[in-house]
Amino acid sequence: MKNNTKISIKVITLLIAMSLFLTACADTANQPEASESVTSTAAPANSESTGTTEAEKNEVFAPDFTLLDQNGVEHTLSDYLGKKIIINFWASWCGPCKAELPLLQEYFLEQGANGGELIMLGVANPSEDALSQEKDLEGLKDFIEENELEYPTLMDHTGVVFGSYAVSALPTTFFIDTDGSLVGYFPGALTREIIDYAMGQFK
Repeated sequence: MKNNTKISIKVITLLIAMSLFLTACADTANQPEASESVTSTAAPANSESTGTTEAEKNEVFAPDFTLLDQNGVEHTLSDYLGKKIIINFWASWCGPCKAELPLLQEYFLEQGANGGELIMLGVANPSEDALSQEKDLEGLKDFIEENELEYPTLMDHTGVVFGSYAVSALPTTFFIDTDGSLVGYFPGALTREIIDYAMGQFK
């Protein structure tokens, strides 16, 4: 994916046309108000088209990565260029994460189970540390099976991908366009209305 180190990042808040109660498992004191919680990197539609447009200047590209899922299948984000992508960062100990899992599974099947124009990926951070709240790899596999999740959950053992996406609250979901640019993200438990709203922001 494109290098975004020289891209000027300007995040524009998109308003949700409904009242939402935002819940997350971490940093809840610093969470944005519900009407500010879905953010986008898109520039105003009336940007001038001379040279590099304002939209191009403000595009942010999702960091690339390669991880194995719960079945040992390798996934590289850039391999999915050309498709819309939803990446959901979650943890088994997180109540709001668990609450949204059935919705994500339902949406995954509804949208063609990664066989159509949309790719859905979960990302978890298994831990062998006895003091960690998170389960180890085998524990997460059991959790995924118990919750009947069929979409790929990628195992970020080192936490590098969590870090590259600056995930500070769980769950957090990123919406990535066909060119790898970040459409927006939502920190907190998803609802169908939020998903539909976010999907409407794709190019």
